[in-house]
Amino acid sequence: MPEVFNGLTTSITHSPKEWHRWYMSPKPEVASLPAEWETKCEEKLKKMIILRCLRPDRIIFACMDFVESKMKKEFIETRPVKLDDVYKNTDNREPIIFVLSPGVDPIDQITNLARTYEASIQTLALGKGQNEKARKLLQDGLKSEKWIYLANCHLSISMLPTIESEIQNIKKMSSVPEKFRMFMSSNPHPNFPVSLLQSCIKITSEPPKGIRSNMMRMYSLVSIPHCSKC
Repeated sequence: MPEVFNGLTTSITHSPKEWHRWYMSPKPEVASLPAEWETKCEEKLKKMIILRCLRPDRIIFACMDFVESKMKKEFIETRPVKLDDVYKNTDNREPIIFVLSPGVDPIDQITNLARTYEASIQTLALGKGQNEKARKLLQDGLKSEKWIYLANCHLSISMLPTIESEIQNIKKMSSVPEKFRMFMSSNPHPNFPVSLLQSCIKITSEPPKGIRSNMMRMYSLVSIPHCSKC
Protein backbone atom coordinates (compact mmCIF):
# COMPACT_ATOMS: atom_id res chain seq x y z
CA MET A 1 0.00 0.00 0.00
CA PRO A 2 1.36 3.47 -0.88
CA GLU A 3 2.59 5.50 2.08
CA VAL A 4 -0.25 7.99 1.74
CA PHE A 5 -2.67 5.27 2.87
CA ASN A 6 -0.66 4.18 5.90
CA GLY A 7 -2.93 4.17 8.92
CA LEU A 8 -6.16 3.92 6.92
CA THR A 9 -7.21 0.61 8.48
CA THR A 10 -6.36 1.95 11.93
CA SER A 11 -8.50 5.03 11.33
CA ILE A 12 -11.44 2.87 10.26
CA THR A 13 -11.02 0.72 13.36
CA HIS A 14 -10.77 3.68 15.77
CA SER A 15 -13.47 5.84 14.15
CA PRO A 16 -16.12 3.39 12.96
CA LYS A 17 -19.03 5.85 13.35
CA GLU A 18 -17.41 8.52 11.17
CA TRP A 19 -16.46 6.01 8.49
CA HIS A 20 -19.89 4.41 8.64
CA ARG A 21 -21.47 7.84 8.15
CA TRP A 22 -19.27 8.44 5.10
CA TYR A 23 -19.93 4.91 3.82
CA MET A 24 -23.71 5.35 4.06
CA SER A 25 -23.65 8.71 2.32
CA PRO A 26 -25.75 8.68 -0.88
CA LYS A 27 -22.87 10.44 -2.66
CA PRO A 28 -19.63 9.47 -0.90
CA GLU A 29 -17.59 10.70 -3.88
CA VAL A 30 -18.40 14.30 -2.90
CA ALA A 31 -18.71 13.80 0.86
CA SER A 32 -15.71 14.65 3.06
CA LEU A 33 -13.62 11.75 4.31
CA PRO A 34 -13.41 11.30 8.11
CA ALA A 35 -10.74 13.04 10.18
CA GLU A 36 -7.46 13.93 8.46
CA TRP A 37 -8.15 11.74 5.44
CA GLU A 38 -9.93 14.51 3.59
CA THR A 39 -6.67 16.50 3.68
CA LYS A 40 -4.48 13.49 2.91
CA CYS A 41 -6.63 12.66 -0.10
CA GLU A 42 -7.07 16.21 -1.32
CA GLU A 43 -6.25 14.97 -4.82
CA LYS A 44 -9.39 13.42 -6.30
CA LEU A 45 -7.49 10.44 -7.65
CA LYS A 46 -6.44 9.38 -4.14
CA LYS A 47 -9.98 9.69 -2.87
CA MET A 48 -11.15 7.61 -5.81
CA ILE A 49 -8.82 4.80 -4.73
CA ILE A 50 -10.48 4.67 -1.30
CA LEU A 51 -13.89 4.88 -2.94
CA ARG A 52 -12.99 2.00 -5.25
CA CYS A 53 -12.15 -0.16 -2.23
CA LEU A 54 -15.09 0.75 0.02
CA ARG A 55 -17.88 1.95 -2.30
CA PRO A 56 -17.23 0.49 -5.77
CA ASP A 57 -20.85 1.19 -6.74
CA ARG A 58 -20.05 4.93 -6.87
CA ILE A 59 -16.75 4.76 -8.72
CA ILE A 60 -18.30 5.52 -12.12
CA PHE A 61 -19.78 8.76 -10.80
CA ALA A 62 -16.43 9.67 -9.24
CA CYS A 63 -14.67 9.04 -12.56
CA MET A 64 -17.15 11.25 -14.37
CA ASP A 65 -16.58 14.03 -11.83
CA PHE A 66 -12.80 13.59 -12.20
CA VAL A 67 -12.93 13.80 -16.00
CA GLU A 68 -15.16 16.85 -15.88
CA SER A 69 -12.82 18.63 -13.43
CA LYS A 70 -9.70 17.90 -15.49
CA MET A 71 -11.16 18.30 -18.98
CA LYS A 72 -14.65 19.44 -19.95
CA LYS A 73 -18.20 18.34 -19.30
CA GLU A 74 -18.65 17.47 -22.95
CA PHE A 75 -16.32 14.49 -22.45
CA ILE A 76 -18.85 12.79 -20.14
CA GLU A 77 -21.98 13.66 -22.08
CA THR A 78 -23.57 11.23 -24.50
CA ARG A 79 -24.63 13.20 -27.52
CA PRO A 80 -27.20 11.85 -29.93
CA VAL A 81 -25.79 10.72 -33.26
CA LYS A 82 -26.94 12.92 -36.12
CA LEU A 83 -27.71 10.55 -38.95
CA ASP A 84 -27.50 13.40 -41.44
CA ASP A 85 -23.84 13.95 -40.51
CA VAL A 86 -23.11 10.25 -40.98
CA TYR A 87 -24.91 10.29 -44.32
CA LYS A 88 -22.89 13.24 -45.60
CA ASN A 89 -19.61 11.55 -44.70
CA THR A 90 -20.34 8.23 -46.39
CA ASP A 91 -21.07 7.16 -49.95
CA ASN A 92 -23.56 4.82 -51.55
CA ARG A 93 -21.18 1.86 -51.43
CA GLU A 94 -21.07 1.88 -47.63
CA PRO A 95 -24.04 0.33 -45.82
CA ILE A 96 -24.95 1.85 -42.45
CA ILE A 97 -25.80 -0.60 -39.69
CA PHE A 98 -27.44 0.30 -36.40
CA VAL A 99 -26.33 -1.84 -33.47
CA LEU A 100 -29.44 -1.67 -31.33
CA SER A 101 -30.02 -1.38 -27.61
CA PRO A 102 -33.32 -2.27 -25.90
CA GLY A 103 -35.94 0.37 -26.63
CA VAL A 104 -34.15 1.85 -29.67
CA ASP A 105 -35.66 1.83 -33.16
CA PRO A 106 -33.92 3.86 -35.90
CA ILE A 107 -36.80 3.72 -38.39
CA ASP A 108 -37.97 7.27 -37.61
CA GLN A 109 -34.45 8.66 -38.11
CA ILE A 110 -34.07 6.87 -41.43
CA THR A 111 -37.54 7.89 -42.62
CA ASN A 112 -36.93 11.55 -41.72
CA LEU A 113 -33.57 11.49 -43.50
CA ALA A 114 -35.15 9.97 -46.60
CA ARG A 115 -37.79 12.68 -46.55
CA THR A 116 -35.09 15.34 -46.28
CA TYR A 117 -33.30 14.05 -49.37
CA GLU A 118 -36.53 13.21 -51.21
CA ALA A 119 -35.57 9.55 -51.39
CA SER A 120 -37.89 6.58 -51.66
CA ILE A 121 -37.26 3.94 -49.00
CA GLN A 122 -38.28 0.28 -48.83
CA THR A 123 -38.06 -1.64 -45.57
CA LEU A 124 -38.06 -5.33 -44.71
CA ALA A 125 -37.97 -6.92 -41.28
CA LEU A 126 -35.81 -10.01 -41.57
CA GLY A 127 -36.81 -13.32 -40.10
CA LYS A 128 -37.66 -16.84 -41.13
CA GLY A 129 -38.49 -17.13 -44.82
CA GLN A 130 -37.39 -13.59 -45.74
CA ASN A 131 -34.12 -14.51 -47.46
CA GLU A 132 -35.33 -14.34 -51.06
CA LYS A 133 -37.36 -11.19 -50.37
CA ALA A 134 -34.27 -9.47 -48.96
CA ARG A 135 -32.16 -10.40 -51.98
CA LYS A 136 -34.84 -9.19 -54.41
CA LEU A 137 -35.32 -5.96 -52.41
CA LEU A 138 -31.61 -5.22 -52.62
CA GLN A 139 -31.49 -5.84 -56.37
CA ASP A 140 -34.61 -3.74 -56.98
CA GLY A 141 -33.15 -0.95 -54.88
CA LEU A 142 -30.08 -0.81 -57.09
CA LYS A 143 -32.18 -0.71 -60.27
CA SER A 144 -34.68 1.88 -59.10
CA GLU A 145 -32.21 3.95 -57.00
CA LYS A 146 -34.11 3.50 -53.74
CA TRP A 147 -33.01 3.33 -50.14
CA ILE A 148 -33.13 -0.14 -48.61
CA TYR A 149 -33.57 -0.83 -44.90
CA LEU A 150 -33.14 -4.40 -43.62
CA ALA A 151 -34.30 -4.48 -40.01
CA ASN A 152 -33.57 -7.05 -37.31
CA CYS A 153 -30.71 -8.79 -39.08
CA HIS A 154 -30.03 -10.80 -35.91
CA LEU A 155 -33.21 -12.78 -36.65
CA SER A 156 -31.75 -14.08 -39.91
CA ILE A 157 -28.11 -14.86 -39.09
CA SER A 158 -27.98 -17.64 -41.68
CA MET A 159 -28.66 -15.14 -44.46
CA LEU A 160 -26.02 -12.60 -43.47
CA PRO A 161 -23.20 -14.21 -45.51
CA THR A 162 -25.42 -13.78 -48.59
CA ILE A 163 -26.04 -10.13 -47.73
CA GLU A 164 -22.31 -9.67 -47.21
CA SER A 165 -21.63 -11.17 -50.63
CA GLU A 166 -24.13 -8.75 -52.21
CA ILE A 167 -22.46 -5.83 -50.45
CA GLN A 168 -19.04 -6.90 -51.74
CA ASN A 169 -20.49 -7.06 -55.27
CA ILE A 170 -21.83 -3.52 -54.87
CA LYS A 171 -18.42 -2.29 -53.74
CA LYS A 172 -16.87 -3.83 -56.86
CA MET A 173 -19.35 -2.20 -59.25
CA SER A 174 -17.84 0.41 -61.52
CA SER A 175 -20.88 2.62 -61.04
CA VAL A 176 -23.44 2.53 -58.25
CA PRO A 177 -26.72 4.46 -58.69
CA GLU A 178 -26.28 7.84 -57.05
CA LYS A 179 -29.43 7.75 -54.92
CA PHE A 180 -29.02 4.16 -53.72
CA ARG A 181 -28.40 3.66 -49.99
CA MET A 182 -28.49 0.64 -47.72
CA PHE A 183 -29.31 0.58 -44.03
CA MET A 184 -29.44 -2.34 -41.62
CA SER A 185 -30.18 -2.86 -37.94
CA SER A 186 -29.35 -5.68 -35.56
CA ASN A 187 -29.25 -6.52 -31.91
CA PRO A 188 -25.81 -7.63 -30.69
CA HIS A 189 -25.38 -11.29 -31.60
CA PRO A 190 -22.38 -13.58 -30.98
CA ASN A 191 -22.69 -15.14 -34.44
CA PHE A 192 -22.99 -11.90 -36.40
CA PRO A 193 -20.24 -12.04 -39.08
CA VAL A 194 -17.38 -9.78 -38.08
CA SER A 195 -16.40 -9.27 -41.71
CA LEU A 196 -19.88 -7.87 -42.42
CA LEU A 197 -19.54 -5.39 -39.56
CA GLN A 198 -16.19 -4.32 -40.96
CA SER A 199 -17.82 -3.62 -44.31
CA CYS A 200 -20.36 -1.23 -42.79
CA ILE A 201 -20.50 2.10 -41.03
CA LYS A 202 -21.60 1.23 -37.50
CA ILE A 203 -23.88 3.36 -35.33
CA THR A 204 -24.62 2.39 -31.76
CA SER A 205 -27.27 4.14 -29.72
CA GLU A 206 -28.71 3.74 -26.26
CA PRO A 207 -31.94 5.04 -24.77
CA PRO A 208 -31.23 8.54 -23.38
CA LYS A 209 -31.09 8.86 -19.60
CA GLY A 210 -32.72 11.78 -17.89
CA ILE A 211 -34.92 14.63 -19.07
CA ARG A 212 -32.08 16.65 -20.60
CA SER A 213 -30.77 13.75 -22.68
CA ASN A 214 -34.28 12.90 -23.86
CA MET A 215 -34.93 16.50 -24.89
CA MET A 216 -31.59 16.72 -26.73
CA ARG A 217 -32.39 13.51 -28.61
CA MET A 218 -35.89 14.74 -29.46
CA TYR A 219 -34.56 18.03 -30.83
CA SER A 220 -31.99 16.15 -32.92
CA LEU A 221 -34.80 14.19 -34.60
CA VAL A 222 -36.78 17.28 -35.54
CA SER A 223 -36.24 18.18 -39.16
CA ILE A 224 -36.39 21.92 -39.84
CA PRO A 225 -37.35 22.80 -43.43
CA HIS A 226 -34.89 24.98 -45.25
CA CYS A 227 -36.07 28.53 -45.92
CA SER A 228 -34.45 30.36 -48.81
CA LYS A 229 -35.34 33.72 -47.26
CA CYS A 230 -33.52 32.96 -43.98
